[in-house]
Amino acid sequence: MSPSRCLRRATSRAIGSILPLVCGVSLAAPGFGPALSDNDTGLPAATFVGAPDGVFAGLGARSLTYDFGAWSVANRAGAVDLNVYEVNFGGPEFEFLDVQASADGVSYVSLSASESAIVGIAGDEAHGGGVFGRSYDLGALPWARFVRLVGTGSGDAGGTNYFDLDAIGAHELVATPVPEPQAWALLAAGLGVLGLRRRPMLGAR
Repeated sequence: MSPSRCLRRATSRAIGSILPLVCGVSLAAPGFGPALSDNDTGLPAATFVGAPDGVFAGLGARSLTYDFGAWSVANRAGAVDLNVYEVNFGGPEFEFLDVQASADGVSYVSLSASESAIVGIAGDEAHGGGVFGRSYDLGALPWARFVRLVGTGSGDAGGTNYFDLDAIGAHELVATPVPEPQAWALLAAGLGVLGLRRRPMLGAR
């Protein structure tokens, strides 16, 4: 169930208990970084989004942030949650990368200490896995809408400068609990309808 659909159901009930809105519905399917909310590399977003495809750039000392939007990276109990893919040639350089995650895009936690051998997901077969991929655990985060990759090398992004980023992937997606702007509009409309329905009742007393 999407956040907006969950909100439509909630606005038909008593308003007092619907905030904060938490749907927590799992899509039970993998997904790859669909968009960037921040890009310090100076390179096109198309270089980094989508499934691993061999299109890449070295991060150097630059960073970028993926935004999963309405469907966030789910925290799977006892299992890894996120994959990061480096282009599959040369030598792996994960020591020049810090992987961070956030539910709200404000407070980030580093996941690098949870780095482990990659566990493949459907759609990443073209990458080949092996030493050029790593998996990470969200730890205490129940979900992560935002994933920030920070290059810890030096210089600008481009070419094969330190960590050569291809893509990231989520093992499972979950409906982002915070409503999107259109969902807030639905909430406002629902409140307005309930207000209009209550006025005649108050006037009859």
